[in-house]
Amino acid sequence: MYGTTTAMIGGKVRTLKFNINADIEFERLHGLSGKSAEKRAEIASQIGTIEYIRDAVYCALRAADLERGNEIDYNHFTVGDWITDLPQSELERIIQSRDESQPKAEPSKKKVK
Repeated sequence: MYGTTTAMIGGKVRTLKFNINADIEFERLHGLSGKSAEKRAEIASQIGTIEYIRDAVYCALRAADLERGNEIDYNHFTVGDWITDLPQSELERIIQSRDESQPKAEPSKKKVK
């Protein structure tokens, strides 16, 4: 599960990494570390909402910048403002990059007797 893209966001070209580090940042942001499957399912049901998209983009930016040792000069509210200013097509491209980075469910293999 890994995906990297760049976008002109926040006044400069930035890297977004949709990976395990971004997922961990997302869990921290939402207080999910060590939480129940029900709480995780509740958050998963919000995929596609603007809050989820904002937080996923924020965490992908943060993961890339922390990995590179870059200064974090934004928070999730700042990223929300940046997303508001993005052309729709650019936001859709970022979302597609995130979606493509997610693991695909493998079809179940039924045993033949």
